[in-house]
Amino acid sequence: PYIYRTSGSDHLNIATSGSERFRIHSHGQLELKVPDANPALKITPGGTNAPAAIDFNTPGTGVAKLLVQGTERLRISSDGKVCVGTTLTNYGVLQIRDASGDSTTSAIQVENASSGNSTTNVILRSVSLNSGAWANAEYRAKSHIFSYQTTPVATIQQHGLTIASQPCFWATSNTGGSDTSEG
Repeated sequence: PYIYRTSGSDHLNIATSGSERFRIHSHGQLELKVPDANPALKITPGGTNAPAAIDFNTPGTGVAKLLVQGTERLRISSDGKVCVGTTLTNYGVLQIRDASGDSTTSAIQVENASSGNSTTNVILRSVSLNSGAWANAEYRAKSHIFSYQTTPVATIQQHGLTIASQPCFWATSNTGGSDTSEG
């Protein structure tokens, strides 16, 4: 291993086996250079059961960003909110944007570890603190569409439930609140 300075620049370079592996640019950026088959960063804690941690010590309310090819893909705000494909943090702890912009791509896909078509995935669980008990769950949207594979089979909209394109339960409002009737 040896340390050298790139001619004509203020970069500090570290090389092993005749190849540059680490560079400190004149503006302070750190750059790791590794062969394609190796991870660029490997963290191995020294103690038994010690966590491998990365501490993004951002000043003030700064965010931690992960970029791929110069484009931000993941952001963690100082209050713990996580954003994937977006920078908005005003609607919950996890905000995910479908980057494709079409309505046929899932923002979240859950894959089962088993093969075959008779497997079941638990998509969402609503539990209390420390998973001690079940909790109520609330879903908010303009409408909800439930599909079998790619075919919509049930829709819930403001005024009721439609199954197989047939209204079956509609809510009507009156001065005393909500009243329900079958369609």
